Formats: sequence, structure tokens, C-alpha cells
Amino acid sequence: MFDIKFTGETVDSDDEILHLGIITLGEVTEGFSASLSYWSINDYQKQWLEAGRRLLEPDSHSAFITCMYDPETANFVHWWPAWRGRGPVVFQEQLLFIGAKEGDPNYSFSAARFSIINPYEAVSDWDSTHSEECRRTGVCRRPRLGKPHPDGAIDLCPSEWGVQFEDIQEFLNRIIIN
Repeated sequence: MFDIKFTGETVDSDDEILHLGIITLGEVTEGFSASLSYWSINDYQKQWLEAGRRLLEPDSHSAFITCMYDPETANFVHWWPAWRGRGPVVFQEQLLFIGAKEGDPNYSFSAARFSIINPYEAVSDWDSTHSEECRRTGVCRRPRLGKPHPDGAIDLCPSEWGVQFEDIQEFLNRIIIN
């Protein structure tokens, strides 16, 4: 199952009201809060449709933006990059630091390419999101419940969720009909 939508609920933040939403990735549902200071609910929904359509192409990448501020003044964007390869579509939750300048620890070349016209240019290659050991062996080690790995290594690989391609197609069919 794949789905992304607003729940209709809101929450008061420091200086704005955020609109709550959920993203369902297989058996897992994660919540998010979206600002409407730059985009409307309709803008988010149009972007999610476009993001889903991009995944129809083999070996493609995309991203579902869940919190967007004005990119001219914002420091970050909340999003869920997705990669379609030979297996399931792989998702990661990320905070993309678009305001970071070269030399800043949060700077990344891909984030510097972020634009509202084509945000997908800022999606990194899937390989670059994983540690060297993971890329070499294909196995990501993650500490369990905060316990360090016995050799003291720090795992830099992000958590990922896999969704069947057919679930993306079903999502697109469902939202196009409604």
C-alpha cells in the first residue's frame, strides 16, 4: 500500500498553524506536518501526483514534499525521496538543507541544485545515501534501540521503506479518479 494525504487536522506551532498528514509505505504509516505559508494543500497534492508519475519510468527517482517553505528564504525542505530500481520502490525520509552554503556541514551538491521548478534535480543517487561498507557489501548495519554496534562503528545508512511498484500505480489511479 502507498498513500500520502492530509488528515484534515491542524496543530499550532510557534508562529503558524501546521496541517497534519500521513504517508503510508507498505505496513508503516508515518505522520508529517505541512506549512501552508508558501504552498496550498492543492499545491502539495499536485506535487505528489507529479512525484508519483515520475516513478512510472523504469530506474527513476522522485520525491514527495511534505513541508515546503519559500525556497528563497527557507533553510530546509521536508521530503521523501524515492528510487525505482529492479525491486521495490525505496523511500527515505529526509530533511534537505537547501539554505546551506558551500563549507557548511549541512551543504550538499545535490541540495544546492534544488529549485521549485524541478525539485527532483536535488534527489541524490541512492548509493550516495549509504555508507561505503553498505555500498560495498549490500548490507546496512543499524544499531538496535540505540545500542552501539559491538565494534563501535557508527552506521550512516538511513532507514528505508520499500513499496511495490503496483502500489504506486494504484495510488495514482485512485487520486486521478477522485
